[in-house]
Amino acid sequence: MSRTLIRLLYTIFRKKAINRGGISASGSPRGKVFFASLPKRRKIPCFSLPKVVLLKRLAPLTRADYTREIFMERQNESYSAKNVAVDLGICLLAAACVSGSLYFFSNYNSFVPGGVTGVASLLASLLAEFFPSLGDVSTILSVLILVLNIPIFVLVAIFVSKRTGIMLSFYALFQSLLMLLLKELHTSTDLSYYAAWSSDPLYEEGNSIFFAALGVGVISGFGFSLMLRQFGASGGTFAISAVIKHFRPE
Repeated sequence: MSRTLIRLLYTIFRKKAINRGGISASGSPRGKVFFASLPKRRKIPCFSLPKVVLLKRLAPLTRADYTREIFMERQNESYSAKNVAVDLGICLLAAACVSGSLYFFSNYNSFVPGGVTGVASLLASLLAEFFPSLGDVSTILSVLILVLNIPIFVLVAIFVSKRTGIMLSFYALFQSLLMLLLKELHTSTDLSYYAAWSSDPLYEEGNSIFFAALGVGVISGFGFSLMLRQFGASGGTFAISAVIKHFRPE
């Protein structure tokens, strides 16, 4: 009974959308922005993107369904050299923000960020403490970011989206290289990080753990937002969930 009602509502709502000119009979939008007539609390704006099949499911679209439709459509858009340059530029800028925040505010203040990078940061801190011959925390972290993230991003490129997987791999590579560059600058030019603990030899009067936490949150958050806006993904946590969703869509 419920499936029959949903099918009836779907037919009515689709006819209304066609009559308004927002969607053609074949399912392709005509350039108008309209609201899918969904049940209350589920009105979702449907923007015209080429080849998006709107209202194709019998069950009402949730916000996650809508986001996934848009995400997959963007992966299928034509990909020119200009698109590649823009994507690489976004990856580089985002990686600069994230690696800079990790180096200056997180690595030497015993902070552990979230996600796969957080796991890498925790392992880097432990390895730097118990195996100092491997290098300091930034050097080890630059390696672990690649070791932990690249295999996941390869799976994303194979099973989810080639474009997203490749760009996330470049993003991780840029993070590692920039982390090593900042470490080299610290060694050669005395480029100092923000030492928030009084036990640190580089600690300066007035430094605060609060400002260190604020710095890493704001700067890395800006980098993550760039990646989310451009690719709908910001790192390994998304990649893992996307691969799981591919094999277990329910």
